[in-house]
Amino acid sequence: MARAMEREMLKLENARLLLAVSPDGMDVVLEDKTRRCRWRLDNARREYRLAAPTRGAAIPLPAPSVAQGKDVITLRHALAAGGTISYEWRLAADCAEIRLTCDAPDVGNIALPGMMLPEQGAWDVAVPILQGLLMHGPAAPWEAIAKHGGHTNFSMAMGGMLADKAGLLIVHDSPCNWWGVYGQDARGPIFHFEHFVCPVDGWRGATVRLYPCAADLTSLCKAYRGVLKGRGQFVSWKEKLAAKPMLADLFGGMMTFVGYNQSKDTDYVGCTRQLKKLGFDTLFLYPLRLCHWSMNLQMGGDTPIWRSDEELSALKAIPGVHLSPWLWMVESLQSAGPQMQALYRRHSNGEPVAGWQMDDNTYYRVCSPYQIEPVQKRMATDMAAMDWVHFDVSSNQPTPPCFSREHALHGNKPIGPLDDMKNVRQLLSPQTMGQRIISSEGFSDFYATAYDIGSTKFMPAAGCDGSRVPVPMTMLVLHDSCVHDWWEVENYNLVPGFGTGNMRNGLGRYGSGLPHLKAAIDALMGCPPNVFPFGRMYAWVDKVCGKTYSFQIRLEDAPVQEALAAALPVAKLHKRTGPCELMSVEFLSDDRLVQRTTFSDGTRVVANLSDVSKDVPGVGPMAGQSWKEMK
Repeated sequence: MARAMEREMLKLENARLLLAVSPDGMDVVLEDKTRRCRWRLDNARREYRLAAPTRGAAIPLPAPSVAQGKDVITLRHALAAGGTISYEWRLAADCAEIRLTCDAPDVGNIALPGMMLPEQGAWDVAVPILQGLLMHGPAAPWEAIAKHGGHTNFSMAMGGMLADKAGLLIVHDSPCNWWGVYGQDARGPIFHFEHFVCPVDGWRGATVRLYPCAADLTSLCKAYRGVLKGRGQFVSWKEKLAAKPMLADLFGGMMTFVGYNQSKDTDYVGCTRQLKKLGFDTLFLYPLRLCHWSMNLQMGGDTPIWRSDEELSALKAIPGVHLSPWLWMVESLQSAGPQMQALYRRHSNGEPVAGWQMDDNTYYRVCSPYQIEPVQKRMATDMAAMDWVHFDVSSNQPTPPCFSREHALHGNKPIGPLDDMKNVRQLLSPQTMGQRIISSEGFSDFYATAYDIGSTKFMPAAGCDGSRVPVPMTMLVLHDSCVHDWWEVENYNLVPGFGTGNMRNGLGRYGSGLPHLKAAIDALMGCPPNVFPFGRMYAWVDKVCGKTYSFQIRLEDAPVQEALAAALPVAKLHKRTGPCELMSVEFLSDDRLVQRTTFSDGTRVVANLSDVSKDVPGVGPMAGQSWKEMK
């Protein structure tokens, strides 16, 4: 019976791949002929959701009708309420392409195409949450969704399944209008994409590609690197350095956060000279000024940071010191006048799109194209001394649509995130920013060709059992193209109000402190250290109510001194590994918390990311939260 059924399957085939679909459309199999591994579409995850203010309940897709053309197999699901959801499956030389279309007016989200599982054996899932998350084994059921870019979101538009014999890289064609669905249940880890309809973009960009690869994390990430190169979406350090020679100073530098608040009793110049005496070759200080629409705001009762022209000149005179503002032009105060309010991003009902809230103030989102010219002018005037720039959340994640018909810079018609992301890239570009090094909060592969530094990473959970482990996915793909930094206040030193905590679903730890663990992660990934050695900052009294207070960090503080001691060898290592490609990652312990990376110059780093000592084969005893360079 099984053989008869297989003979009846509709098929597409090439030298590497075989796609087989049963006549009733309920069995969809992609065979990796090279590795003799078959991946089957999981019927339990073939679902859609109705449009709603929030993500609605999952509804199983009805059985489809199936049709085969010359080079396509189409599965068409007719919905009882009217309209259809269709998937077109095609084969390219190295991947299967699935294109989604929908004409059902009430549908909001659709699995694209659903979860692909190996026909035999267990599997792991790798998803690019922050720097990367590897999920292993069954667990008490949990599930999360994440957009592309930003804190606890997908840093890259991909994810993958790793079985015993083969891997499957799953790539979304679009940088936005989707969620990555991930988690674990009694069968094992979960991952698939879910595309949602945008009120402006519609279902545009709803295409996913499946690339068979070898059964290890390195191969999965290198396959995605190849995809980016094939699209022309990869720019190497070599190319970037030709345009911005100062980028060479990133290699071996320390990201040096000095707080958002103005400090009256900090000697910025003297403290910076002391850091240089400790042996740090280059220091990337940020921020020294606030670049915002207004200075009429307070944080924790303090005014924003604004260091004098004389201080900036004295800091720039110190060899290897680079200065950045905090560029926060993506939002503006609610109290702004009519001229400013005219630039606000608008909902379909005409109301302004609200953003950040802090201390009785609401900040409204400014439409992206209207940020570009003001930023250009600021870079030529009161920000001219800054030779690198840290943007706030400009590239954190795709912006919401703007429905204003009064905005000539997007044609007096609504603009969706797919087109608006081009404006953000222009904001980050040399045409706007000149030859400055560009950093932005959040990490997104879509912006890696436009900026040089992205941020936000995490650490293993306390007592991690190996079922959810951070892995260097972003750097396996993009290490020789950009830096993956920590968020501004998740520094090596413990700072008030931003201490270490657990992420949602117990995925891992985030926050400030744990300098030796952060150093191990940075050495492993080939990234520079990040320390808050002096300055002033705000923190939350009650984040729900938006109330804040402020605090001072001093160079002589014990957590600062401990952090600097942990940071210096990482910076020295990064001097060599920074320009290199990260070639591989291997796991040296069953819980995968002892990892070894190899760089293209031959440097090998072993890190024990657990909290306990381990006897590592070929290395010997390693303390918890430690790293070693292997000679």
